Parts: sequence; C-alpha cells; structure tokens
Amino acid sequence: MVTSCPHCGSKLKLRSTLPNGKRVSCPKCGSPFELNRPDSISQSSGIQIAIPADESGLARVKERRDRERRRGRRIMWFVAAMLIAGAAGGLTLLSSGNILRQENRDQKSAATHQATSPPAAVAPPSQLPDTATPVGPPVDLKYVPHGAAMLVTLHPRDWLSPDIAKYRLSECFGEGFVAWFNAVVRKHCLFDPHEIAEAKLCLYLSAPGEPCRVAGVVTLAVEKKHSELLKRFQGTRRDDFGLPAYRGTTTSYLMIDERTFAFCPTAMAEDWQETINRPATTKESLFRLLRSSDRRDLLTLVFEPSDIQLHSESLVSKRVLPLVHRLMDWFADDVETVFWGIRMDTSLRSRLILRPRTKFDQSRMESVTQNNLRETPGRLLATVRELAPRRLGVKRVLGRFPAMSLAVERGTSRWRQDGNNVWETTLPAVALPNLVLASRLVWEETQRPASTRVEPKPKASISPKTIAQKLATPIDCDFRRTPLHEAVAFIGSEVGVKFELARDDLKLIGVTQNMPQEFTAQQTPATAVLHRMLTGIGLVIVIHDAEQRVVVTTAAAAKQRGETPYPLDAETIAEPK
Repeated sequence: MVTSCPHCGSKLKLRSTLPNGKRVSCPKCGSPFELNRPDSISQSSGIQIAIPADESGLARVKERRDRERRRGRRIMWFVAAMLIAGAAGGLTLLSSGNILRQENRDQKSAATHQATSPPAAVAPPSQLPDTATPVGPPVDLKYVPHGAAMLVTLHPRDWLSPDIAKYRLSECFGEGFVAWFNAVVRKHCLFDPHEIAEAKLCLYLSAPGEPCRVAGVVTLAVEKKHSELLKRFQGTRRDDFGLPAYRGTTTSYLMIDERTFAFCPTAMAEDWQETINRPATTKESLFRLLRSSDRRDLLTLVFEPSDIQLHSESLVSKRVLPLVHRLMDWFADDVETVFWGIRMDTSLRSRLILRPRTKFDQSRMESVTQNNLRETPGRLLATVRELAPRRLGVKRVLGRFPAMSLAVERGTSRWRQDGNNVWETTLPAVALPNLVLASRLVWEETQRPASTRVEPKPKASISPKTIAQKLATPIDCDFRRTPLHEAVAFIGSEVGVKFELARDDLKLIGVTQNMPQEFTAQQTPATAVLHRMLTGIGLVIVIHDAEQRVVVTTAAAAKQRGETPYPLDAETIAEPK
C-alpha cells in the first residue's frame, strides 16, 4: 500500500495489513500521523466498491505458496548434499592417488639417496625447515589452580621399569639424590614412586625469598579403593565442585577417579570450580610452549629462567644455588621461556625449545645458544683439570666428560617452529647414565673443600727424562675389557711416551690389538703394568730413544731384527683399596 505523509507529502510504502488508525512515523521528516484508508478502492473509476474478503481462498493461496517454498528448500539441500558428497569423494580419490604416488616417489628417492648420498650435515639456521617432529598429546593444566609459574611432569614408574632400570640410573644419581627425590614424591603425591604412573607438579611463586606453593595431578599405576584413598586425604568432604573434594588445613584433595586425584594448597582450592572443566590460565609464554609438549616424555620441564634466577633461594638449597645460577646463565638473555623433554626407549632423545622475548631476538638467541653448546666441552675440560680428583674411578669418568658433551653437541639438530628454536639431541640409551654419573661427580668434586683437593704440582725445570725413566713413573689404571691398543695408548699418555703396536708381528702368534684387558692398578710403575699386560701373551717392548717411541712386538720378531727387548718390571701390582 502506498500513502502520503500529511506533513511533508513524501510517498510511503506500507504493509497492506496495517489497520486504519495505526499511528506511524514518516521516515523522512519523522512526524507521526494516523493511517486513514478505505477498505478497498477501484483504481479504474475512483468509485469505492466493497469487496468481501474470501478468507478461505487466501488461506489456500498461502498454504500452496508455503508448500512450494518447502519443496524448493528440500531440493536445494538435496543438491547441496550431493555436491558435498561428490566433492569429498573426489578429494578422497585424489588424495589417495597422491599419497600412493608420493609413497612410491619417497621409496625411490630414499633408495637412491641411501645408495648415493652421504649423511646430511646440519643446515645453517636460515635453511632449516619450519617444521617439528611429531609429538604425542600435550600436557594440559586441568585440575590445577590458575597462575602456575613452572611445570614439571614425571613418570616415576617408567623410570623404574626393567628397560630403564638396567642402566642403574639410581646408582648414577647417588643415594642422596634418590632419597631426596623419594621424599619429595611421597610428600606431595602421597604414594611411593613405583606406584605412580604420572605426576604433574605446578609451582606457584610468591615474593622472592618466600616458599613456593605446589599443586598437581597424580595418576596411579593401578586403581585404588576409595577407602584407601580416603585414608590419605585428611580433610572435610566438599561436594560443591562436581567431584568429591576434601578440604584440609593446608592441603586439599580432589578425587577425579579411582586412579587419579589432584591436590593444591587449601587457599587455592576454589580455582577447581573452573579448572575441572577447562585448563587453568597461566603466562602466555608457558601456555604456548605447553602446546609443544608430549605427555609420553619421561620428564618435562617448562619454566622462565628469569623466575628461577629471582626465586632460586625459594626453590633450592644454598648448597645448590651456585649450580642453578650457572645453569641459568647458560641460556641467552634473549630467552624468555624454556621447555625441556626427555624420552628414553631404544635411544635417548632430548628436546629443548627456547622461546625468545620478541620475534626480533630469535636469531641472536639461536646464535648465542649454539656458541654456548659448542664451547661447553672446552669449559668442562678446563674444569675437570682444575678439580684434580683423588679417586681413580672419578678421575677416569671425569676425563671422559668433555668427550661426552662433545658427542651431545654433535648429536644435536635444530630448527625453527612457531617462532621458537628447537634443539633435539639423539644419543644411544647408554649415554644417559654416563652423563648423569659424570655430572654428579663434577658436582661432588666442586663441593669438596679447596684444602682437600690435590692441586697439580708445577713442573720443575729439569733436564728431559729418558724413555726408561718415564716408564718407571707410577700410574693409576682401571681397565674393564679395554682393548689392548687402547690400554697401551693410555699408558703412553700417562707417562708421556709414544707407543706403537707392530700388528703384523702380533698376528704371527695369534694376538690382536683388540684383546681385552681386565685389571686395576694404583700407583704402580708403568713397567709393572706393561708386564702384566704383555708378558703372559708373549709380547715385549723395544725402546727407540732416537725416535722417542716404544714398539710393542714379539720376542721372535725383535730377535730376528736384532733388537733388544727392554726388561719389564715384574713388581706386584698395587691394587686400589
């Protein structure tokens, strides 16, 4: 229906169903007026004719129109469904064909690469792919209070499994560390380590110098009866969280199921109202790195080095403070957050992710970290020389530590992922106990009072010794199935003499350079050690003073060449106490 505004004369289009007397407003001038119109108008003659409304006919027209609309919609949805199904089928066939063709290409490429290409070297950072190795389900922050500053996840039962226990890690860590670890686990998780499949611990920091608070989620290896769990939960039951909760004086517990429960300080228990259904909130940097975590890792650490530096007195004892500060100093100043995950099966895999403070710091952070990793073996070697350990076994292990760290540096690959730097190290599984033991021994040696350390004596300015005099030098050795050529080289390095094995002469009497040596000696002349190794298998040494070398050969070969074997001391070897 078209009408005119009585105030400004503008033409208005209105619904024909509006009744007479309806008050409307003009959209142009905004003036209100009442609608006044005849029931029906004859447009041809202008004569008003009353036409009775046939309501039944109008209803039939409306019903037919609605029916046509519904039919049109059904046809439209059917066509859309067919198009979607056809597109999905086509994409499936296409992707299947691409996958099969890609697999064939990959197999041919792998065979060609294996036959013709040498091992690939680590590419410079600018050429590394922006991808990461696949990981499992990430660690989440459900059932813990908001605001965690540091996260640790452990799999205590897996650490004690036969596959890992065979490496005797508990002995490598030492009795003191094992006792401390067991006490911490029992205090917070209420069960012994061998009963716990997974423990997720979150640390909450207060003011510097004040104790930090701990909350977490514990998953047991086997289900426990409710009665057994209730004996350990000291507190009054609450049912306003949707799950059974027990409010204690200092700690509250939340029973999730027969294997899983959460704990937190009682003052923070109200956060369970929200974190039961969704993960807790935390710093953006920690949250982003947690998305790259893997719950299958035996150990996971996520923290900010600045937090560790600021709250170190609340986190560790005074005795460990220097070590913690030294470790945090290893990270570049541009590092905002650190993620570290360890997995151990057929090999040892360590994954380190560093998040820069800003995207402009990534390249500098990567360069500094690479330099630190490259310089670590040299620094360790200098440290080991300064320590001068008293015990023979400690001396041998620490002597290998720089070489171990060099193997770590060479076994590390790196790439960029989501604005972070990823450093992944893969080593033989046996490397973990060796690294743990060497790290512990370095730590113990640094804790010895300076008065008890055996400082290296300065070399006196005397005339050079002859080879015979050098061979009389007392040495320490600990051979455990050490190949003959390695044992001889070790003696030469201890006394400062170059040794050579006449391999062709040895073959004539059936002796190989890999014949294992199995004995230990302490402060024994090198001649006596050589006597123990060589005389029993028919070998002798010949000294060449002019060439400053010693040749290990057979008595028959020396006689044939007119050489005189040097007499070896048959003194009884002094075994270590």
